[in-house]
Amino acid sequence: MVSQISTNGQSELHHSFPTRAAAANIHDAQDFLHAVEAYRFFYPTVSAEALFSGARDAGIEDGKGMMLLAAGPQHLIFTANSDTPYGCATIDLRATGPLVIEIPAGPYIGLVDDHHQRWILDMGIPGADGGKGGKYLVLPPDAPQVPPAGYHIGRSTTYKILVAVRAMPVDGGQAGALDALRRVKLYPMSNPNAVIPAVDASNRPIDTTPLRREDNLEYWKRLHLVIEAEPAIEEFRPMYGVLAALGLEKGRPFTPDARMQRILVGAARAALEQMRVEGFASERPDRIVWEDRQWEWIGLVPDDPNFETRDYLDLQARDRWFFQAIVASPAMFRRKVGVGSVYFLAARDRQGAYLDGGNNYKLTIPHPVPAKLFWSVTAYDAKTRSQVKTEQNRAVLGSLQDRFVPNVDGTIDVYFGPKPPPGREKQWIQTAPGRGFFLYFRIYGPEAASLDGGWRLGDLTEVTRRADQAPAIPKQILTSISTPDHVESRLGPLSFVDGMPSIETAAKLFDHLDFTHAVQTFMNAFQAVSTFAIRRGLLDVGLRDHDVLLFSGLMDSSSLFLTANCDTVYFITFLDVERGPVVMEVPPNVLGVVDDMWFRWVTDVGVPGPDRGQGGRYLFLPSEYDGPLPEGGYFVSRSRTNRLLVLGRAFLQNDDPAPAVTAIKRGLRIYPYRPGATGSSVASFLQGRGTFARLAPPAPPMKFAEGTGLSINTIPPNDATFFTMLDAAVQAEPADALDEELAGPLAAIGIVKGKRFHPDARMTKILTEAVALGNATSRTLGLRARDEEGFRYYDRTSAWMNPLMPGGYEFLRPPPRVGKTGVELAPNPGARLLNARTQFFYVATGVTPAMAMTMAGIGSQYLGAFTDSQGRPFDGAKYYRVVLPRNIPAAQFWSLTLYDNQTRSMLQTDQRFPRAGSQGYPSPAATPHADGSTAIYFGPARPTGVPEGNWIQTLPGKGWFVALRLYSPLEPFFDKSWRPSEVDEMT
Repeated sequence: MVSQISTNGQSELHHSFPTRAAAANIHDAQDFLHAVEAYRFFYPTVSAEALFSGARDAGIEDGKGMMLLAAGPQHLIFTANSDTPYGCATIDLRATGPLVIEIPAGPYIGLVDDHHQRWILDMGIPGADGGKGGKYLVLPPDAPQVPPAGYHIGRSTTYKILVAVRAMPVDGGQAGALDALRRVKLYPMSNPNAVIPAVDASNRPIDTTPLRREDNLEYWKRLHLVIEAEPAIEEFRPMYGVLAALGLEKGRPFTPDARMQRILVGAARAALEQMRVEGFASERPDRIVWEDRQWEWIGLVPDDPNFETRDYLDLQARDRWFFQAIVASPAMFRRKVGVGSVYFLAARDRQGAYLDGGNNYKLTIPHPVPAKLFWSVTAYDAKTRSQVKTEQNRAVLGSLQDRFVPNVDGTIDVYFGPKPPPGREKQWIQTAPGRGFFLYFRIYGPEAASLDGGWRLGDLTEVTRRADQAPAIPKQILTSISTPDHVESRLGPLSFVDGMPSIETAAKLFDHLDFTHAVQTFMNAFQAVSTFAIRRGLLDVGLRDHDVLLFSGLMDSSSLFLTANCDTVYFITFLDVERGPVVMEVPPNVLGVVDDMWFRWVTDVGVPGPDRGQGGRYLFLPSEYDGPLPEGGYFVSRSRTNRLLVLGRAFLQNDDPAPAVTAIKRGLRIYPYRPGATGSSVASFLQGRGTFARLAPPAPPMKFAEGTGLSINTIPPNDATFFTMLDAAVQAEPADALDEELAGPLAAIGIVKGKRFHPDARMTKILTEAVALGNATSRTLGLRARDEEGFRYYDRTSAWMNPLMPGGYEFLRPPPRVGKTGVELAPNPGARLLNARTQFFYVATGVTPAMAMTMAGIGSQYLGAFTDSQGRPFDGAKYYRVVLPRNIPAAQFWSLTLYDNQTRSMLQTDQRFPRAGSQGYPSPAATPHADGSTAIYFGPARPTGVPEGNWIQTLPGKGWFVALRLYSPLEPFFDKSWRPSEVDEMT
């Protein structure tokens, strides 16, 4: 036997062993995933090695010089700025031993990072000297454990380190800052006279990025060099294991074969694109600086340079930073007043489009900027993540080096684009057509307003051409977008004056708008009123929440209940979770559904539920509950509403409901959940992972009320009181229990959580008309749907319908097909089938995936016929017949039930139970013909010679429709090889 086992559909098993092809596919997939994971994790390492090799390429060997650099567009350095010159030195501690760094007093900002760009220490203003100057000592991994006194100590876990210092150009500008950097001293502790010389490389070509290597095999070769040269880091051991699986291991040559080379190059490209998404298309909500702007935080883990949160290493934040930046320090991520600097990222304009170097943009900066020191904005190329390189040879504007012409309101405009704005050339950064770009806005010495939202940057807006440069708009376009002065409509004539509606027209259109919202509300919120009406019906007969209405003799036509059946033992109750979690113990051999008060499925119980008919405890939580949960023993669900509707059923045994009734009364229990009691171990309490409570006493007996023969109304009204009941349903539940798609029309007609619903005379008239039309439309969808809705189960010659087949229980897509090869999910078209939802809830209650399963032998299936095969409604004074061919595909039983067109409840005649079927209770079972087929007759009197069990009574003057139910349906129903006849008039 051969079966599929892999997610890509290419791997196979043979007698439970992977075939050779299967093993090869799995190995390739596994190595690829490992390589992607390793690439992203070690990107900071390869980027650091690029920094080191970039300095060497510029002629500055490790430990032989401190590179001074006033960075500009000619340099390839990830998001370097031109605000402050850099002093950088690559040091090999194997050669120097412990390294001393002397920082003079003054406006210096410095750091030391290791070969993996992990932070070692800060210096200068953010460091231990606080700007007063001091001596720092960096110890190699193998240094003695007791460091000497008199130094600020940092210990590296690698031998190669990066020392980076910036001098703020506060006095003397860039030249003065470069001179200040020359006063910084680096030397081995063992030889204070061997000071590393400063080398100005500002005019040299510099490339410290991994761009040339990041999408090819050279990436992995560079990584191997670092792994080979540096000590193992304890925290990296799991990732070293991943590298070893790829053939990249300390002490071994790195010689990947052709297969592994292909995998490593492909993984490099895939991982790079994943990091690009983290950098520029992250969906993390904590990236947003101001909720109404496009500006984002670059660093997403404030204060921690190694991206450690309390509970985990934030790999997304780490990827985001190192994809576009170099080195890490707490001062670069700190969001505190007056400390360090803050960075804001803009990669999109106000409309959410990425910044395009071929477009012209304006950025409005509120002034003054809350910076104790200074501010700047820098443009970077999206591909190189380095300063944009254009003929202008400039990528930064800032308060230190530039003077801006303010606007009348005091704000400052700066511009970006291929062409300068007239008169604002000095407030413009040139960009390159055909290349994307992004901005960093830096604030040095941030004040409170930059952090608490008191000051906010504007979004970039695209600058359009002047009106006198724009081409004339064609007349046909102007005509197509204009509104005539006189419009004929179904509302009558509408009048406008140059597009402005008249007072009369506005009033007419507002009435129509309110009317439209009200009709939509009736059709799309009917389900909420339906659940509310069921609960009101139970309250009217004296049943409170958690009391159970039990139909021990089955439901009959005395009850008004949308398309209920008289084949199974019903039990109905409401759970109240407003005051806390509730437990429902379910006995074996039942089946049921729990829906919330908007008739959204929450869970199944019993046979289709997680207990699979064995019985079990179900725990229902309020939406906001965040308290202790049991460790096991419960099936847990969370509700968006304060109450839940439980619709349960149990089957007859040998045509007798009594065993099911007894089991329900013995086994059904509902009671509050006690945190820390059953389901919570003492050990969890002793380990601080939960609460402790004594075991609760046995649950008190349930209150059961008899439903058989009970006159109870659970049907929503079809008059203006519908909206009053809907408002009561909305007020009874949390505001967020209402789906956004429904909340808008409700609010438009005055139904809002927490507000009084008090329509005036105009709105009352509109609502009265709307409920009449909404009901008429819903009734038309329910009883005479058009073919376009897709409700017909067979073809256009058949009247048998199933409204769940087009969209499933969520009305989004057809039910999954279950067959020998597994579950086949239908594609989600992205649109809810509103007409199907209206049709279903207008004639039915309770929704669950079990009602829309195409799975043989499980659940139940329903077909409804609302007309004969010619589309004529059923007449209670006439006689009709349906023939069910032999081998009716129902493993449990089948039934036909008649319903009143008006109430959509069981038809009330002299027959209390308007049904026919294979069960012999509560009326005789149907008798099949000799050929195995079964004919059922419908009419005001039983035709001569027809057995009692083969006839359902109708009532002259009363219309009806019929439902065919198949319990545990079989494959011939789903493949449609078995098909009932149409319900047609007898001649």
